[in-house]
Amino acid sequence: MNVRFEELDPRSLARMIDVSAVYRDAAMADVDRMVAAAKRFNCVCASTMPWATSYAIEQLRDSPAVQVVGNVAFPAGAETTKAKVAAAAELVALGCAELDVVVNVNALKSGLDALVRADLTAVVDAAQGRPVKAIVEAGLLGEDELARVSSLAVQAGAAFVKTGTGWLGSAATVSQVQIIRRVIGDSAAIKASGGIRSLSELEALLGAGATRFGVGVRSLATLMRQAADADRAAAHRRSAGSAGSAESAGDDQAADADRSGRYDQAAGSPGQDQAARSAISDQAADADQATGYDRGAEAAKFQSGTPAGGAL
Repeated sequence: MNVRFEELDPRSLARMIDVSAVYRDAAMADVDRMVAAAKRFNCVCASTMPWATSYAIEQLRDSPAVQVVGNVAFPAGAETTKAKVAAAAELVALGCAELDVVVNVNALKSGLDALVRADLTAVVDAAQGRPVKAIVEAGLLGEDELARVSSLAVQAGAAFVKTGTGWLGSAATVSQVQIIRRVIGDSAAIKASGGIRSLSELEALLGAGATRFGVGVRSLATLMRQAADADRAAAHRRSAGSAGSAESAGDDQAADADRSGRYDQAAGSPGQDQAARSAISDQAADADQATGYDRGAEAAKFQSGTPAGGAL
């Protein structure tokens, strides 16, 4: 699987991102920024610490395409199974559409695989059919342990194996995703989470087999800005190539139709090319303001073949 981001438009990318505000020092202002970003970019999910979950759900009621994730036993995962089930039930009652639960790494490292599996199974049952992501905290595990816990997560009925909480200070890696994919095959999806701060990092993880990405609200603007720029640059290259080979006005019209179709598909409705372009430009402008981005300088980098932007 070798996916290039010029094949992904910003809207499609946003539908692969769970934007979060689960930092140790996240205040209500961060939750508000997360909600605003989730709405603006139409992210697939938004995730906050349990104390602010009901608030996030209420704030996102007018954006039904953005689901709220409930975090169970976050970030340690060492609570009793009874406590995890109670937390899961509460989050379901609040209206969470998905649950992320941290596995009991202590039990895993003690060789208590049956306990780990039963613990996860109980949370999956409490989710009442909602997708559950098993957070395995891969940065604490050896390769054999990562393979073992990935298998246990699938046996327990998890819909996703998630690489980590993001609290370790280490980033999700391509090798971690590859190990998980090798073990679980197509039995579950993979969410890469932790330290994803640039488009190139996300691209590599996507190529390794992850299809969902946990991104902090402080990094989301950078990713979306880079995605918009990459999409715009790809459209420009296609336009230039079409113009160079076109022998008639009809060829030019075909090239325009191709570009229009690309943006129309991203927007989800026909005939909305201009609106889609304007929305992407608005997203990029918002990101520029938030990050102090110099678009002129980065445009020069694109012309020279150097990837735009940098990690937050």
